[in-house]
Amino acid sequence: MKLKLRTRIEYFVVWYFKLAVVDNISADGDRCFIDLITCSVYFCIDYGVYTSLSGILMILAECYYHLKDHEKSIELYRQSYYLFKIIEDERNLAIIKTEAKEFLDLELD
Repeated sequence: MKLKLRTRIEYFVVWYFKLAVVDNISADGDRCFIDLITCSVYFCIDYGVYTSLSGILMILAECYYHLKDHEKSIELYRQSYYLFKIIEDERNLAIIKTEAKEFLDLELD
């Protein structure tokens, strides 16, 4: 059950992220999305779905970047980076390093 639920949460968050950031919905929609994804973070923690947490934090970091809250974005990129490092997800480590450097001139290592 956890695997199915985890997969659904990830797909939902990624789909909504596309609507919120890529398709540029309103600022109220962005704030609503931040609230939704923050709930997803707590869900992952409460139910031990840590493999999803790193990706969700990366999406949240990018949202805060687009909302011009660079301090919060940097904090979330770092958290996500270290979780990807712990689970040895080399593909996403490369992605997050590139994003953090491109968006915030942040070196992660």
